[in-house]
Amino acid sequence: AFGFDLDAQRLSRETFILFGMLNWIFGWYSPGRYGRVEELVGDIYRTFLHGLAGDGSDEDQIDRMNAHAEEWFAEHSGATMW
Repeated sequence: AFGFDLDAQRLSRETFILFGMLNWIFGWYSPGRYGRVEELVGDIYRTFLHGLAGDGSDEDQIDRMNAHAEEWFAEHSGATMW
């Protein structure tokens, strides 16, 4: 389905890597310090799927993800974990 084979252990590791990366954003992310949410979404997408040397060929998909992120932040603008 992905164009490559993952055994169950690697799929589990990759899943935990992704969720670990996403779960700690609340602890460090600040738009004023690290850039816009749209940039963060694109960086996460490219890094997870292509590593640090991602070629940027997924810009349409990143645009769609940014639209969803913008909707979520608009609906949850007052949300905080504190």
